[in-house]
Amino acid sequence: MTTNLSKQLSPEEVDVLSRYTNLCVSIDSADRKTLARIRRKADVRIITYNLMLIRAAALQRQQQPPNFLFGTVLNDVSIFELCSLVSFAAACGVNVIQFGDLHEWTDLPKDIAVGHVTNLKGEAFRRAYKELLDAIELSKKLGVEARIQPNLLELYSAAATNIGSNEPVAESESAEASESTAVVSSQLDDQTFEFPEFGAAKLRRQGLQVPEGKTRLCYDPWTFLHINSQGSVRPCCFYTEVLGDIRHTNTTLDELINGDMIREIRRGLFTGELGTECQTCKFKKIVDVDAFQAELAEYLGRKERTHVDSLTSAGIDAVRTWPRKADSLFVAAHTDGGQALSSGGGFGSPERAFDGQSDTFWVSPERGPDNAWLGFAFPAQQWIGRLVLTQTNNAGFRQDLVEVQYRDGDDEEWASAVIARIPIDENKSFIDLREPVRARQWRVLARADNAVDETHAWTPLSLEFFSPVGQSRNGS
Repeated sequence: MTTNLSKQLSPEEVDVLSRYTNLCVSIDSADRKTLARIRRKADVRIITYNLMLIRAAALQRQQQPPNFLFGTVLNDVSIFELCSLVSFAAACGVNVIQFGDLHEWTDLPKDIAVGHVTNLKGEAFRRAYKELLDAIELSKKLGVEARIQPNLLELYSAAATNIGSNEPVAESESAEASESTAVVSSQLDDQTFEFPEFGAAKLRRQGLQVPEGKTRLCYDPWTFLHINSQGSVRPCCFYTEVLGDIRHTNTTLDELINGDMIREIRRGLFTGELGTECQTCKFKKIVDVDAFQAELAEYLGRKERTHVDSLTSAGIDAVRTWPRKADSLFVAAHTDGGQALSSGGGFGSPERAFDGQSDTFWVSPERGPDNAWLGFAFPAQQWIGRLVLTQTNNAGFRQDLVEVQYRDGDDEEWASAVIARIPIDENKSFIDLREPVRARQWRVLARADNAVDETHAWTPLSLEFFSPVGQSRNGS
């Protein structure tokens, strides 16, 4: 969910927002005056207070607070304050800061208008670009993940080249713009918005021209529709032209999904013959046409497999990996003197999943559900309340449905602790048991039908066990 947190939240609103997994807060500056100029009703003091109330509400329930993301739109005013915003984000416990590019509206009054960063000239642009690179570097040092909109650094690098300076913009992080890459400024005169206070404004977009043989890595026209409250339907959040209207006409979604306009958008992406909107898109990477065609086929196939899996396992009482309980409730279980276990009699080196190395993994010999499993035998009974499973994103080598089981001895049957459904794009999954269980042997059993091909195999990167605080020593 995206919000600007600019109104004082009620207790009920705080409670609801504190139950989200992720919250994106739109904020472009930590300076009150700058933020008020860009977002006229925003006040950084109210944003901070609301953010802390949301975190406190989650902690009071002993749950992990939402992952907070700062969504920042770069412009020719606030870009000079990015390092201050990054440090402010770190102080607020924000997990991610995302730098996005501006969709520029022309014809607005100068006292409220902000422009695209590439409108800056000469030394001003070089200082702005360096501020962005410094902010990215600072975020690494402060433990805040910096996400940069695809093509953004390439766009700025190409603009820096056009300045003609012999001085480098920065020593590192600078993306090299290819010789065939050019900055394109598109004035979309037919796209106007009527601002009640200021009258009509037109949209102008700056982007990178897509070279011949390239396209944009975008699945949206195959998997997504954007429908606003007026019933207008678009193929993505950023497309200005409307596919149709399902509120004021008899047009159906089926007709729009299979209509001529969206089919032409798909054809353009698939062949690299992009229309104006996709050509100037700021949000999708530029890739080779051949690579995109292969990735699209694999992606759509994976989506179909996931849909089938969800139908066949709909009756399973499974927990989700989010929201999870507060991390402070658990400590790492003691594994000294224990032994890695796995299906296949130890085939595939199961100890690699417990060696703490990010580049090693266990390889299962089995295929399909209810066959492959990875586990650990503690030297004595352990109270376990959480498991953390780390996997690859590759569908053929991961499991999206697993069952946690336990027992005390080799002569006993495995008992079920919990079944967990894992999001398809999740690498690190926190599996919280409904109640802690005390046992000596633990395992995670594959329940999804992911790795069935002979060339595939379940390959967990790591498996970690956690005990409830106060119950972390040999079952005591």
